[in-house]
Amino acid sequence: MRTLALVLAAGSFATLTLPAEPRIGVHYQLNGSALEARGLGQGTLTGFGADPFVSGQVGPKALRFSSLGQSVALPSFYTGSDYPAVSVSAWINTSVGTDQVIASYDRDQFWRLGIDGASAGPGQVGFAVQTNDGVKDLASVSTVNDGQWHHVLAVFDGNAEKMEIFIDGVSDSSAAVPGAKTFGTGVKRYGYLGVGSKAAAMGGPTGPKNYFQGDLDDVRVYSSAIQPSQVTAIFTEDPSPAADGLRAPADRDADGISNLWEEQFGLDPDNPADAVTPTPDAEGTAIGATYLQQYRAGADPTVDNDYSHPSPLPVVTASVVSAEAYELEGTPATLRISADGSGPAIPVFFSMGTSSDPGEGASDPSDYIVTDTAGNPLGGFVMVTPGGSADVVIDPVEDTIAEFPEVVELSIDSSDDYVVGTVSSARGTISDATDTPENVTTFKAIYTPELGATTGGTGFATLTLNGPKTEATFYSTYSGLSSPQSNQHIHHVAESSPGVPDFGARGPVIEPLDMINPHDGSAAPEHVWTITDTGGYSVQGLIDALFRQNGLALYCNVHTQNFGSGEIWGFFEEFNGAVALSTEEITAYESPAPAASLPAGDDLRREVARFLTQTTWGPRMADIDALYNEITTNPAYDNGDGSYDQQGAFQQWMT
Repeated sequence: MRTLALVLAAGSFATLTLPAEPRIGVHYQLNGSALEARGLGQGTLTGFGADPFVSGQVGPKALRFSSLGQSVALPSFYTGSDYPAVSVSAWINTSVGTDQVIASYDRDQFWRLGIDGASAGPGQVGFAVQTNDGVKDLASVSTVNDGQWHHVLAVFDGNAEKMEIFIDGVSDSSAAVPGAKTFGTGVKRYGYLGVGSKAAAMGGPTGPKNYFQGDLDDVRVYSSAIQPSQVTAIFTEDPSPAADGLRAPADRDADGISNLWEEQFGLDPDNPADAVTPTPDAEGTAIGATYLQQYRAGADPTVDNDYSHPSPLPVVTASVVSAEAYELEGTPATLRISADGSGPAIPVFFSMGTSSDPGEGASDPSDYIVTDTAGNPLGGFVMVTPGGSADVVIDPVEDTIAEFPEVVELSIDSSDDYVVGTVSSARGTISDATDTPENVTTFKAIYTPELGATTGGTGFATLTLNGPKTEATFYSTYSGLSSPQSNQHIHHVAESSPGVPDFGARGPVIEPLDMINPHDGSAAPEHVWTITDTGGYSVQGLIDALFRQNGLALYCNVHTQNFGSGEIWGFFEEFNGAVALSTEEITAYESPAPAASLPAGDDLRREVARFLTQTTWGPRMADIDALYNEITTNPAYDNGDGSYDQQGAFQQWMT
């Protein structure tokens, strides 16, 4: 006996024991559906119209791939390594010779069959297998893009260290692959028809997106190396006993029961309703056992007491133990998978994902490590004993990027070993740091004339961002406006093109602010900004701009009656003891109006003290005296009329 390498049905962990002769692992006849020939799961069609099936080459129908974006997600996957052989058979009809994928379980992890692409030339069949000695490619000599039906069969034989492609029942090309004895990396991959697979769950990511264009029929995957002497039996569908090990049970009505079995017990092979009809034996009468159930169990529907319903499968659900992970503190999030019922431990498969909502942060696999509670990495499944649970730990990976909390979502994959419950997913978040005072980041903005406004207005604003980067506290003070204040906002910098800042234009409002008492310079109450997606920007886009991670910026401004579009503005910079302004911002700040001026004395000294208090968080008296003396003794700041250009001195001090 041997064991089939390919895991069958949607997420089934149990392997299938087969006789020694070659036999089909999975078989998609495509006779009006993507049902596996023996009922071992059903593929999901994506991108097709209402009736994509046409007259077939084997059986009554074939699946037509008539436009790009069409594919079939298969309910079977590989999850191991060191497999000694695989053979892939398909009937194809295409007029396209450029890159196309016929069937794939990921060339980088298991194998891919296609036309052209990385393995062959235009119109040629290409077969790629990820072996223990790296990826091995083989191309056919013949081309198959002539608009006619062709049978393609590709073989990897690790025992013989050989690959071979058969076209229409005849060996077309072969190659020795010394050292390539097995295939598979152990990474979980579901299959696809018509496009490349990168899927760790059924219907997961695809790639390469080289869509098949044409008709596809009778796709089979064998778990052994088909020998040349056996190829003719597949190509001709020889019904003789010699071919028994190579032929899947035909199932014209796609009800999951073979034609032969239906005929044996007096059913109609063209009536799918037979499958759900109770059987005439005692089990059918007493417990409602159907023909399909007895067929799958290998029971005789005419014999009493040789069948019993399987025990109810455990229902598996997901929940949250602790939702928040923190990079700085190294605190993990914990999600839980639970199963009801009783019995031995079962593998529960799961996939990790994130959010595409612009109001939430998006994680990627580099942001975290998935482990069990002992710190052992998990490879897409965890063992759960029915009646109990198992925890999945999301361990954050610290980086230097400022990020809005990133969503991590666990989704339970389907399996024949359990039923997925109503609550099939759980989510947590990964934040940069906890919401504590020591984790805040402070930004400072220095008010200057906005885009040529004639003003003597000056002032400052601070923005204190919490550790998780979800909320910021805004504080602002100013004096010297030309007229009463009419509004105040936080803006995103204007963009001359996507990602290119334009400091000579006004940007969109992202947060309205509480106003300051218009003329006396007193501060408004602190304004708490809860960061949400707004103005066409995602939450991460706003964080990127605030930290200048994307080359963009945020600024605050004050609108007045004289300057309704804005009289003074200031661009936020992360505060590190002094504020450095870019050359572009300094240029944008310049105004044709005379700088605000004060005569020597108490008013100027108070202005110096206010400036240093807000830029150094507590100046010494000697610091105030030094800057005051610099302003009143440096000819560069003497206006010649008894007043001094303190604004120019402040800008020079900042740079």
